[in-house]
Amino acid sequence: MSAYDLAEKYGHNRGTIMRHLATAGVRSRVAVPTDDEIAHWRELYAQGLGYKTIARRVERNHKTIRKYLTSTA
Repeated sequence: MSAYDLAEKYGHNRGTIMRHLATAGVRSRVAVPTDDEIAHWRELYAQGLGYKTIARRVERNHKTIRKYLTSTA
């Protein structure tokens, strides 16, 4: 299950789930975004959405969104 699925199932914040998993020694697998994903993020950003709003919509961290939109712009 993803951290998002676990958070929803147990009614906790994803960050809390990640912290518990890290404490238990579980390493997270962060998927590198595809070019299509980044293009979609750019479209959403061009529509005036902020990094956090985009992140919530695509279930990614806002820092990841910012990183890819500012480094590949």
